[in-house]
Amino acid sequence: EKIRECTVLNDVVSMVSEKIRRLPELTQHALTICACIGSKIDLHILGLLLREIFLPQCDVDDNEILAEREIECAIQEGLLVKSPDRTGVTFVHDSIQSAAYSLLDIDNQSSFHLQLGRLLQTKLFPCIYQQHFFTIANQLARGYKLITEREERIDAMQIFLIAGEKSRAASAFPEAQFFFARGIFLIRDEVDWKDNYRMCVDCYSKAAETAALTGDYEKMDEWLNIVLLRSKELDDQLRAYYIRVKALASQAEMEPAVDVGLEAMKLVGVKMPSRNVLMHTLFDLAKTRCLMKRKCVEDLLQLHPIEERHMIPALRLMNLLCTISASGKRTLCPLICFKSVQLNMKYGMTEGMPASIALYGALLLRFGFSITEAAKYSEIATTLQQRLGYKETIANVTMLTYGIVFPFTKPLSDCLKPLPDACMAGLEYGDVMHGLRCLSCYAWITYHSAGQPLPQFVNTIHRFSKYSIEYNSTSTLLALKVFVQVCANFMGSTGASPNPANLVGDHFDLDAVSSESLCKTHMLLLEQTQLMQIILGYFFGDYEKAWIASENLRATGATSFAGLMFPHFLAFYRGLTALAQWDILRSRNFMKVAKSCLNELKIGQKNSPINLSHSYYLLKAEYSVAKKKHGLAERFFSLSIRHAEEGKVLHEQALACERFGFYYLRRNNHEAAYEQIRAAYDLYRKWGGRAKSESLKKKFPHLADARRNHQVHINQKKTLSC
Repeated sequence: EKIRECTVLNDVVSMVSEKIRRLPELTQHALTICACIGSKIDLHILGLLLREIFLPQCDVDDNEILAEREIECAIQEGLLVKSPDRTGVTFVHDSIQSAAYSLLDIDNQSSFHLQLGRLLQTKLFPCIYQQHFFTIANQLARGYKLITEREERIDAMQIFLIAGEKSRAASAFPEAQFFFARGIFLIRDEVDWKDNYRMCVDCYSKAAETAALTGDYEKMDEWLNIVLLRSKELDDQLRAYYIRVKALASQAEMEPAVDVGLEAMKLVGVKMPSRNVLMHTLFDLAKTRCLMKRKCVEDLLQLHPIEERHMIPALRLMNLLCTISASGKRTLCPLICFKSVQLNMKYGMTEGMPASIALYGALLLRFGFSITEAAKYSEIATTLQQRLGYKETIANVTMLTYGIVFPFTKPLSDCLKPLPDACMAGLEYGDVMHGLRCLSCYAWITYHSAGQPLPQFVNTIHRFSKYSIEYNSTSTLLALKVFVQVCANFMGSTGASPNPANLVGDHFDLDAVSSESLCKTHMLLLEQTQLMQIILGYFFGDYEKAWIASENLRATGATSFAGLMFPHFLAFYRGLTALAQWDILRSRNFMKVAKSCLNELKIGQKNSPINLSHSYYLLKAEYSVAKKKHGLAERFFSLSIRHAEEGKVLHEQALACERFGFYYLRRNNHEAAYEQIRAAYDLYRKWGGRAKSESLKKKFPHLADARRNHQVHINQKKTLSC
């Protein structure tokens, strides 16, 4: 089929080429120039090039009039059409542009492009030069191999460097790499490195950074090795290491990324201990707390600008290592963060300082300090970010604050809005890794807060997934696929598992993913997948599968740092699963686990009553049932339903109603049981969990008519009383 399409296209191009050859010679030249410039051609540019190349003695002064005269018959023949603003023309079809371009001999194409670029570079007025900058850059780039004179090479390098920077700023990464690579080609000898050191380093460094964004890691390594070999200045070496660390992290190679970064930090005298890490961590924690005590935003804004130039990329690298080590070498993460804050306080303010302070706040929470103190530093970090306008760290700061700390102090639904905006800022300003992590945070907060009905949530994830694909982020894409699979199982939609209790299907297959490999590459993803397996197992009644996933998670030693609410979500579902298993097997071990989970969730509920009260009360209710404290059980079930309703957490309100209904069934209170189970059925449907609501309906075939029958029963009572 493709061969047939290519044959048809070639035939069309040949036919149009013959048609063009029958036009006047100058019109043919005009069409050739148009084909070289692009799909849309400015009339002033076309007239200028026609005059300079083919009509040096032309008596028409206005370039636009000249161009219009020479392309008039091409417009009449239906080859070109005027643009809506009447200042340019476009080809009617791509095949016409290809046909016009084919009039040029292959051997002459590069030289003709270069000729066009040179003319535009020298003949355009300064006032419109920038307007047509990319036209110039593209023409020079297509004839770059013919640029040999040293002065012209340097000028072209400068143009390609600027064009690459502009393309990258517009997130056109393949185009940016195209320009940077042309600039690199023009670097010929030692003299270029000596006389134009900064331009050469920038070409190689920016080309390598862009190659990492396009997934061309082989080219990235090649160009970074040249930078490290040729660089004379420490900040250029640190910048190269930063690019390499970031690229390794984007490939989920967290431990190697941390190793490379720590090796680079030795260049500025920052070394991490190989032994007694905990002792060093506690010492630096005390030192940092002392240093930051009573500090407010205004105090930090008065820090002097950093003077040691090499410390700017060093601290930028240190800030990156803070985040990466949370997934790679977790034991070093707090120590790296504390060192980063200390270095910022010592050397002055850098763009990475708000992120370091945000992580410091999250770590305080991790080490058991008050939520008030942790939130204080999150607020400081957010305010610093806004006041100083450091765009490159928006994503990192937002992820650490709205993704980790603020879920304790604000309703989960309030933490959602900043995360997609921060993601887009991260992608726009080059912080792709943290931008995509904002998407992961958005996904888990949306799910756990029931922030969107499931079908809408799935559509949102599909919309975000394209960024993970575009930026080659395997870990983020997998994380999003986990949620899509969970939603598919709950909805019973396309791609769902035949057994909805299994985290297996067309979107994600837990059985096909090695836990061992996830432990090595992305611990956070491992935790997420196992937790979602526990949730599916519990909701769909496969308590053994839920318990196995719970034990698997415990066996890995996973205690997630990124997303400090995670241990509480885990405690909630692990505790429920343990109680369900106790009800079946009557093993004391399950009661011990449930008690431990209840205590952990109690701490979470104390820190975040707005988000964890309904979970705590439901687990407390189930624990009371197991202890045969029925008065307390009914009270806690009711509290759980009320708090879930206030928080608009549909799926867990439904779960509380379902469990309350099953409790009433066991107590032989069938009317109250059906009232609660019917409420659960309605809530699951409202959430979008059709498969879950249907599973309830199978257990209770007359559930759909329960409300009507209940209303009839009430009406009969009223009639009899009358």
